[in-house]
Amino acid sequence: MGLSPLNLAPGESATLKVPLEKPVLNPGSEYFLKVIFSLKTDELWAKAGHEVAWEQFLVPWSAPVYKSSEEEVADIMVQENDSILNIVGKNFEVIFNKKVGTITDLTYFNTHVLKTNPKVIYGEPIAPDMIAFVTMKPQDYGMIAGPTLNIFRAPIDNDHSFGRGPAPKWRDAQLWNLSTEVIGFKTEKISGSQVAVNVKIKSTAPKGYSVTTESKYIVNGNGQIDVQNVFESEKAGWSLPKIGFLMVLPEGYENIEYFGAGPYENYVDRKSGSAISRYKTTVDDMFVPYIRTQDCGNRSDVRWVTVTNRTETGIMVVAKDHMNFSALHYTPLDLEIANHPYELKKRKETILTVDLAHNGLGGGSCGPPPLDCYLLNPGKAEFNYSIRPYTRLLGDKANLAK
Repeated sequence: MGLSPLNLAPGESATLKVPLEKPVLNPGSEYFLKVIFSLKTDELWAKAGHEVAWEQFLVPWSAPVYKSSEEEVADIMVQENDSILNIVGKNFEVIFNKKVGTITDLTYFNTHVLKTNPKVIYGEPIAPDMIAFVTMKPQDYGMIAGPTLNIFRAPIDNDHSFGRGPAPKWRDAQLWNLSTEVIGFKTEKISGSQVAVNVKIKSTAPKGYSVTTESKYIVNGNGQIDVQNVFESEKAGWSLPKIGFLMVLPEGYENIEYFGAGPYENYVDRKSGSAISRYKTTVDDMFVPYIRTQDCGNRSDVRWVTVTNRTETGIMVVAKDHMNFSALHYTPLDLEIANHPYELKKRKETILTVDLAHNGLGGGSCGPPPLDCYLLNPGKAEFNYSIRPYTRLLGDKANLAK
């Protein structure tokens, strides 16, 4: 849609009427108006058509999604013992481990999207006569693949704020190193096609800082897992870096598509230049090689994201409201330990973070800290999202996310 050209001198203003007609609404969709200002003639510094400025507006149009009550959902089979809860349905299988209180393995369409090495949980049995030969250096068995609480980000330059920022406190508390105490684990069969798993976990850092998380996983017969979380984070004399979950996808999950702010990285107080749209990228391209490695690649105001392999099979995460996410070949601790990009050791796996919130970035490397409204203060918070199967045979991602 084109508007009449503007003829304004510097400092002048004008009112424009945008001829916007309401279309036939697609149920469950959002509508945005983007107004773009571009050059109408060639200038010394740019050609005609060069985009000078833009603004995006959320249009208050909506139509509810109606799901048929007659829609058939396949039954699921549940097997449970003292250690494991195994739920199998049509085209999916999910395994919960009671020792760690979360999903350890998830398969969609006979393809592992989450797979945990049991040695991460149980270690490796050692024969008595071999004990003397075992090195004291811990073995790297990987990480728990399913959602685990994550409250740490590799401090950015601004987080230091000439020694006055929160970064030294995060490091001193060792927020990346959370031990897990499963306080409660209860399974409830809602129907033949739906099971609820209620878990209560206390996550504690070495210096004693803790967060208690109550999670309810509702596993449906179509493979969708709805996750409802309530966080209770201890009060502290500093803001939290972030709060959310970290997942680990196996090698080969490189393709990213999402609906949210983009196309480049953005944060709660660094997103006014990021339009809401549907974007495609890769795990490699989400990494930003700052001279000093630090948190990077975050996307804000995300409604849904898919992470898929070369066959376009993978996982979809859908926020109930909005969320943050990143997908990298590095953990937050990897980014913290390295000083420069060349020191990073690229992991084969994809490290997916889905977060309720981040602390604001502020300008502490050369100016003030984040505004109070952008601080992530400890306390009670809720974060709800769903994990869903994706393969190209299921159709358009936007429709599947509704």
